[in-house]
Amino acid sequence: MSPSLGNQILGTKSLVKVPISCPCIDGIKRSESTTNNVWPADTIDSILNEFGGLVSAEQINSTNGSNYPTSLMIMLSCTCFNNGNNGVTSVYKSKFWVMMAELVATNGLSQSVVDPIDILAIPIL
Repeated sequence: MSPSLGNQILGTKSLVKVPISCPCIDGIKRSESTTNNVWPADTIDSILNEFGGLVSAEQINSTNGSNYPTSLMIMLSCTCFNNGNNGVTSVYKSKFWVMMAELVATNGLSQSVVDPIDILAIPIL
């Protein structure tokens, strides 16, 4: 069976980034913060890798300054879902079996092709 928009299957070792849950007030995107303990062997690159590219060195510096303490506040971006997309009601599934069309609509993609560095919002409720 060849994949279509309704039954797209990701291959082995595909990278899928799933953001943590976040507070959503009136459908407005907020940032969730988490604390990361810093160990002597840690580098900025190792800390960035822990968060899978969901945060940048600039974001860490702006929150914590350039003098790294033993604990860093990491602000993660999040996406709020209000079951609507451009006025069209959508129902988001409560499991990872998300159709490609839902990913395209949720992330505002102009096509169903994504680049390896893209971060996708996965509709989970």
